[in-house]
Amino acid sequence: MRLGDGIDFFKSKAEPELIAQLLAACTIWIDPVCFRRLPVWAPYTYRKAPLYKSDWTTRQSNKGEPKREGNVAASKAQNRYLGIAGRNARTRPNWACCHIWGNDDESFQSDYSEVNDPRYFTCAANMVLVPTPLKTFTDTVPEVKSALRFAAYLLYGFIPENRPVPSAKDAGHFLPKSWQVEETINYSSITTKIEADLKKRAATLRDLQSCAGPNYPRDQVNNVVNYWNTHLPECLFSGWTTSNQAHPPLEETR
Repeated sequence: MRLGDGIDFFKSKAEPELIAQLLAACTIWIDPVCFRRLPVWAPYTYRKAPLYKSDWTTRQSNKGEPKREGNVAASKAQNRYLGIAGRNARTRPNWACCHIWGNDDESFQSDYSEVNDPRYFTCAANMVLVPTPLKTFTDTVPEVKSALRFAAYLLYGFIPENRPVPSAKDAGHFLPKSWQVEETINYSSITTKIEADLKKRAATLRDLQSCAGPNYPRDQVNNVVNYWNTHLPECLFSGWTTSNQAHPPLEETR
């Protein structure tokens, strides 16, 4: 028995319009205001980044092996942007953080992906919340990826560096009708509590630059902040003055 490509087989049997309806009905987008206020939640991390304890001195480990970031920081950031109570998966069972821009290399041999970039890993415009059964589609079907990217472009005006402008044509019939214009893309609206959390988070990140332990990646954070200040000059990073001088660590980073 010989089998062809599974995704091609799936697309030959699937009804794209029905999947498009599921995308529109089941995805939860972050309010564009959140993105414009605080574009990235944790500029100090990215997928596979080394993990430290809250003192930013001691490496986290598991059975003697150093731990690295998986997708936890992104999921926590998404919770905060959406105002979801709690900070872990137990507060939203069977929901998953889907990165809109990430690794398109099917062999996963590429040296670069947006999820490995601290500018985009916890970026509000690069995450959408999906039910876990839907994530297989959003991770693997090229037209579904294109639909998400086109919607994110309309909603946030967001395109990562060195990426082409998304096209509705690339999504084909997998693009929901309601995602063809910005005004009809549904998102979870910002609340006064979320707005307060964004301001508090910006202040915490500013303090970490001077108060975190020696392994806090200050230069990296500076670069991320400068990048977003260039693209969103009115965001909460505006006017930052940073210092690389180490001081006693804060109690909590994440």
